[in-house]
Formats: sequence, structure tokens, C-alpha cells
Amino acid sequence: MPGSGPITAPPLVDSTVPLATGWRMWVPVVAMMTCSCLSYIDRQALTVISPMILRDTGLSAAAYTGVGAVFSIVYMIANPLWGAWIDYIGLRVGMLLAVGIWTVASVSHAWVVGFVGFAAARALLGFGEGATFPGGLRTAANSLPLSRQSRGMGISYSGASVGAIFAPLIIVPIALKFGWRAAFLVTGALGALWLIVWWFVARPPLVRAAERKASGVAWPNLLERRFWLLVVGMAPGVRGANRTGRPFTGDHAGVLLYATLARFGFASGVYRARPDDGLTLVDCMITNAVRCAPPGNRPLPVEEASCRP
Repeated sequence: MPGSGPITAPPLVDSTVPLATGWRMWVPVVAMMTCSCLSYIDRQALTVISPMILRDTGLSAAAYTGVGAVFSIVYMIANPLWGAWIDYIGLRVGMLLAVGIWTVASVSHAWVVGFVGFAAARALLGFGEGATFPGGLRTAANSLPLSRQSRGMGISYSGASVGAIFAPLIIVPIALKFGWRAAFLVTGALGALWLIVWWFVARPPLVRAAERKASGVAWPNLLERRFWLLVVGMAPGVRGANRTGRPFTGDHAGVLLYATLARFGFASGVYRARPDDGLTLVDCMITNAVRCAPPGNRPLPVEEASCRP
């Protein structure tokens, strides 16, 4: 059925190259943990020393709030963009580019003045930091076996909490002793150090090398209805999709789902609980969070990892 089947493509990484084993397999995700830690130190730097900055620059509290909003908006937009770009240009180059951008942005805080200057610096910082979580996910996928990838993602993302804790412990003493501008120079130096580490870590056998690149970055059309509708099921039903080959077909959930889709124009034809009943999807897709139905149809975390599409 159009829109409901899996889409296959050649692998984005060379799966024939053996990966590191033992403790070495965890080096890339630990490197990404330090990356997410640095991202939170960089973004928290402005917050923890804001009284000094507001006093020296004359920024108002309202202007300072606006500067923070600029970061959040750009960061939100940058997340999916970096996800697409990392898929296209590769993990190694993508993270070097992203961290390089936000390192420059962090250092630039030391020389800017006024609302426009700080807003521009925060926008560039938010843009670069948008690669942090897409990069962490890709690192776990490219460096660990399936049975350990969820754990690797958790390690990669845990750096955010560590960074939020250590930011005031690192930034405030430097700002008090050398001035708040020096604090941003230190965060830039930490970013430059991470780039050197990543240059040597993000290569075989620690991380799989890219085998092919996608043909290009596919930009979504926000005016298309299908952009806004994706139906996700937990797992193929043991008596439904696994038997019929079509999601929710044969399960009771399908009776309500397909009738609702047809009512609002997202499906055509009549649902008769058979894959050959002629029902087709219109401007929507159906997928499952995992590919198989474990015992009891209630997947455990380890089964989710082994069944993930």
C-alpha cells in the first residue's frame, strides 16, 4: 500500500569494516558526551555571569531576555537542519563544522556590545549547537552494535546535565578573576580542544566511515498535508501487520484508524481488514516504532533496540 511500506536504500555507512571492541567502542560516545557537555557550558556562560554583563554593557533585563529567545529560536530550527546535513556530509565533517561554528560564536561574545551584537552571537551559537543531539544519535549508530546503541545515546546526551552542573563552577571563578570576557575565551579554547580530539576519534575503527552520501538534502514542503501527518504504532500487531504485511490490518485498532483517515480524506477505498482490500493512503504515512512483535506484544527496552527500524 502506498505510503505504508518500508523504504529501503543503500547503507549510509560501510558495515563491512570491523568496529572497535571492548572499552574502545565507547570512546566516540564519550567524546560526544563531552561535546554535549561543552554545548551546555557555552550556552549557560551568558546566564551565570549575566549580572556582570548587564552592569558593564548597560543591557536591560528585557534586552537580555530577548537575546536568550534568539538563541532558543535558532537552536530549534537548526536541530532538523543539522540532522539532514550530518546524513548528507557525514558525521565526522558535520560535527567538525558545527562545533567550529559554535566555538567561533562563543569566543565572539567577548567582543560584542549591545543587543544586536549579543543577539547575533547567540544566534550563531544556537545554530552550531543544533548539531549536538543529531550528532549524538548518529555517533551511537555508527560506532556501537545494535544491542548497545540505546545506552550509547544515553551516554552522549548525559553530557547536557553535566554541563549545566559544571558551567557555574568553571565560568564564575574565571569571570571573577579575569573578567567576564575572559570566560568566553576559555569556552572557545575548550571547543578548539574538542575539535582536535574529534579529528582523531571520528574515524575507523572507532567510527564507521561513510560509504555513500545521500543524493541531496530533501527539504519538506510545509504546504503539503502529508508533512503534518505520520501515524506511528508501537509495534506491528502479532495478529495484524505481521500476518498481513500492512500496519494495523487485522487488528481492532485498524477499524477505527482507517475509518478516521478515510473520513478526513487521508485514505480512499474501503477497509476490510485484508491487505488486498484496495484501501490506499492519501498524503499520510504509517510506520512502527519497532519492526517486530515481541512476546506479549509489549517490547522490552532490549527488544526495542533489536527491533528498531
